[in-house]
Amino acid sequence: MSWLDHLERRWGRWALPQLTLALLCLQVPVYVISLFQPELLGLLQLVPQQVLRGQWWRLFSFVAVAPQIHPIFAFFYFYLFYLMGTALESHWGAFRYNLYLLLGYVATVAAAFATPTVPTPNAYLMASVFLAFAYLYPEFELYLFFVVPVQVRYLAWLTWAVYGYEVLFGTWAQRLAVAASVVNFFVFFGVSLLRRMRQGSRTRRWHRQVLSSSAPSAARHQCRICGRTEKTDPQLEFRYCTKCVGTPCYCEDHIFNHEHLQPSGSASSAENGSRS
Repeated sequence: MSWLDHLERRWGRWALPQLTLALLCLQVPVYVISLFQPELLGLLQLVPQQVLRGQWWRLFSFVAVAPQIHPIFAFFYFYLFYLMGTALESHWGAFRYNLYLLLGYVATVAAAFATPTVPTPNAYLMASVFLAFAYLYPEFELYLFFVVPVQVRYLAWLTWAVYGYEVLFGTWAQRLAVAASVVNFFVFFGVSLLRRMRQGSRTRRWHRQVLSSSAPSAARHQCRICGRTEKTDPQLEFRYCTKCVGTPCYCEDHIFNHEHLQPSGSASSAENGSRS
């Protein structure tokens, strides 16, 4: 039994079902209101310095802040978040999905306090839902611009590439946010990733051993006169002469046109044209 099974048996009854829908019920109204009153976002964002001054609600309200994008793109964001979140909950169950988001939330809040004056968005936390969905359903297709079908695995690779760029060249706040957002992913999928890497390494090592140890197989038939084989001339027929000592092999051009091999000490006879 895994540690997740143990936790689920003990705490599973406290899980909140339909957590994705609950989050959207917070994000959608906040997004709509922010279109007319943008100053609302300043009161909801996670700014640890303000939290330490008594604005404790920021620890929770920042998850209700949706990306500030065009309403058309916001609609698709809400739709995809609902689609992927409910798929994860259906795959894992409510408790494990709750735990996945909880780990990401705790890591994000902890990382935010390392840069207390910088507002911390929840975009990375929400992106962790996408990464988990892409890992479990890599062949699921999204239609970019409603025309181009793209499997989510490629979008996930692009997301990891962006994360890598931000870790290398971003600010410390971005680096910490990225690190915090993937904690839950590696907690849930780290063992599986290591197993895949080891399996892939063993497979590549086996292929290298096979390629290095395999040599071209020797020809089974080789004419004693001209040296041709079934590999050099696949169209040739080969026969074995029973009148020769050792029953050597000859191609069809020499099976009836060769000098029979005689035992040592005896005279050899030329029997050109004779049938073996």
